[in-house]
Amino acid sequence: MSAYIGQPPQTDEDYWVVRNFLHLQGKTNADPTKGVKIPPAKPPPNVYHFESRAPGIITGSAMTIVIMVFITVSRLIVRWRRKSGQKFGADDWMIIPALIFSVLYPAIQIYTAMHAGNGRHLYDVTYHQYDVYNLITSIGKIVFYFAVATIKMSITLFNMRLTGLSSPRWMKVHWGFFSFLVCFMLTIFFTIIFQCDPPKAKFSLVAAGKLPHKAKCYSDSLQGTILSTIHVLTDVCLLSVPIIVLWKTRIDWKTKARLYFVFCIGGMSFIASFMRLIVLSHVHTDTLYNFTGVLTWAYIDLTFGLSAASLPVLSTLLPRSLRNATKHGSRQTATKNYGQISGPLSSSNTRPHAKDSQEGIVRQDEIELEYSARDGHADDNSDLDKKPQANVHAVSGINGKTTSWSDPYTLHNSEKR
Repeated sequence: MSAYIGQPPQTDEDYWVVRNFLHLQGKTNADPTKGVKIPPAKPPPNVYHFESRAPGIITGSAMTIVIMVFITVSRLIVRWRRKSGQKFGADDWMIIPALIFSVLYPAIQIYTAMHAGNGRHLYDVTYHQYDVYNLITSIGKIVFYFAVATIKMSITLFNMRLTGLSSPRWMKVHWGFFSFLVCFMLTIFFTIIFQCDPPKAKFSLVAAGKLPHKAKCYSDSLQGTILSTIHVLTDVCLLSVPIIVLWKTRIDWKTKARLYFVFCIGGMSFIASFMRLIVLSHVHTDTLYNFTGVLTWAYIDLTFGLSAASLPVLSTLLPRSLRNATKHGSRQTATKNYGQISGPLSSSNTRPHAKDSQEGIVRQDEIELEYSARDGHADDNSDLDKKPQANVHAVSGINGKTTSWSDPYTLHNSEKR
């Protein structure tokens, strides 16, 4: 049976773990059979009482999993049934691995709380438990950053739907950001895998203790600070795109307010990632017991990240009265800006002037632009088949005018008819 940290080792595995701790303290010639002292020291028997935050970790992790699964699965069901008016797209496929990674991270914390001493003081943790904790949390670090990266990828793909057809420059920005996230994931993977020389010393304290000298490793705190800072900065970049687009778009204030509310959810994810960075920088001793603050902000980060990625789709589940009021206001804006449009679409009326459309925002639950061939006969020199065309329906009765509007609810009903 493994001994508690601070006591003399009772197994061969304990011996090598203690030797690794002594190497880290610079005590290369110290005798591992006498154990190792790591702060905080265990209180005297008349003062000591057992403390554990493991029940809170297990409960909070389970609740986080349920919330994330509910939000994301609801989003996928709405999109699959096309209640949002748009097809199941790349952003929906990307949210699936994002959910898997996001759920896996709290599941790892549940396992460590049950089997590896997570949530306890170090003096209540055995050498074996700490070795297991080191292995599992090293993998968990990769899982966490893969989760936030794939969430950002899904939001980036959604932003392509939002602004991609309005300007080729936006598409270049989105693909550049997407490529950066891919590189970020690869960097995280290889940085953590090869953090120590030899690499096995990162994941096994026993293997590290068997080395004749201290393993050469990059600082955990420095690595965590750099990765968390990149995470915060990418949150800022990702959140700024829809805010800029929405600010420059002519839509009624009710619609704009609702969309701003959705983006504020993404702002909560940014705040959580920033707070996680601050709390992480203050965890220096008794890490298993004090790491719960970092976990709390990590869970908020993941939950609000998935919510921000899903709410534009789930907004179609708002009460019909609110949705109709919003749609009516948007149609009035369309009539005011574009006037009367009739007859077959031409190359000029499928792409409004930049002055009118500003950035050509696409409402997730009211507008959809698709690439489609033009019906009827086209001139041989026409390039309309190569340009995005809009699914447009005539809308009448607004200020006595007729305008054209892409309405997925109308499209849905017409498909049934």
